[in-house]
Amino acid sequence: MLTTKKSELIKVFKKAGLKTGDTILIHSSIFFLGRLQDGLDTLYYSIRNIIGPTGNVIVPNFTYSFRRKKIFNVYKSQSCKSIGIFSEFLRKKKNSVRSLDPLFSMSCIGPDSKKLMKRDSNNCFGKKSTFDKIVKKNSLVVGLGISYSTGLPIFMHAEKIAKVFYRQNLKLKGFIIRHDKKKVRGYANHFARCEKKYQNLTIDRENVGKILEKKMISKKIRFKYGNIISFRAKPFINETVKLLKKNPRIFIKNEK
Repeated sequence: MLTTKKSELIKVFKKAGLKTGDTILIHSSIFFLGRLQDGLDTLYYSIRNIIGPTGNVIVPNFTYSFRRKKIFNVYKSQSCKSIGIFSEFLRKKKNSVRSLDPLFSMSCIGPDSKKLMKRDSNNCFGKKSTFDKIVKKNSLVVGLGISYSTGLPIFMHAEKIAKVFYRQNLKLKGFIIRHDKKKVRGYANHFARCEKKYQNLTIDRENVGKILEKKMISKKIRFKYGNIISFRAKPFINETVKLLKKNPRIFIKNEK
């Protein structure tokens, strides 16, 4: 099995576009890295080595709690297993701040963590959502060992802005246990697939990924057992929304 060292990760993250003072949103399936020399700390501190103390690291901690009819506890609700072990690793760090989104929560470590993770809206995507803040900050979005079609939910933020026909606003209700440990009623506005009408629709974003790469908006770097995808959030959203408005079916591979 291949071993990945901190020095290798620093080099590839710089190649992906990470800079001092950056905010990075990282989606990961880290098994493609093989064996991390010093465990998950290797991944975290390779990022921190580049961005320094003024940078922010964000990871998804999605639970889909309200959709699963479960209480969302900001301290205890674990990320779904499909989100990856690095996300849980960062969530559990002492200085990590988690958002209150009961479907698509995230955690952040950095000087802007409280501001970035503050829930200013009940929207999971679109205006005043956490994704909206990530875009406005022009964060670097990085996918480790994943494809354009899997593990990059910022595409749904673009779909919300473009108002695609195969998704609709879905209001979900439930209970949230907040940072002050109080249990309160809450709701979330998801931009979900219209399941009854488009249940057999297949989404494939690989061709859009190739378009973004050709336009030099996105990068795909071969590394270890897989690929690293990286792009700046603002140009990504601008171009992806433009493509969706021009062709609302651009993500659709199979429509029955």
